[in-house]
Amino acid sequence: MTTQLPDDFKCPISLEIMSDPVTLPSGHTFDRLSIQRLAFSPKPSYLFWPLHRPPIETKLNSLTQLARLTKHDSGLRRKLTEWGAAPAVLRCVDSDDLNLQEKALSLLLNLSLDDDKVGLVAEGAINRVVKVLRLGSPDCRAIAATIITSLAVVEVNKATIGAYPDAIQALVGF
Repeated sequence: MTTQLPDDFKCPISLEIMSDPVTLPSGHTFDRLSIQRLAFSPKPSYLFWPLHRPPIETKLNSLTQLARLTKHDSGLRRKLTEWGAAPAVLRCVDSDDLNLQEKALSLLLNLSLDDDKVGLVAEGAINRVVKVLRLGSPDCRAIAATIITSLAVVEVNKATIGAYPDAIQALVGF
């Protein structure tokens, strides 16, 4: 007979049962090894989904946790940007799975709150976000419009956004 442990026993980073739980001052609990890897690794590989294509549930859980954690943590947002998380998140924005797309957009919105708005644009965020703005579900379209607005705070991004076909029309039509 196997015992099913509650999800609260799982580390939000590794999604495995915690063997050495640590509660941070923010009130979030993680497995000590996972948080040490996150804090001290130059580029933690478990954030960037290897080529073997993990199941959508794994991506969805990771995006959900990262979106929740980055909502109020500018330090983690900066680290994710420095580690190059944008391409992996943008690939999920392209997903046909609406839940995955919405969570990826939520994380992308959080990342757009920081100073590296030009970097997100350089990674190809505008094209993907405009596509969602034109064709996405109502919830995804709302997040996409907010991302475009956030990215447009930087002067050079305004011209880039305006140069994309249908970007302004999609915003106005929203």
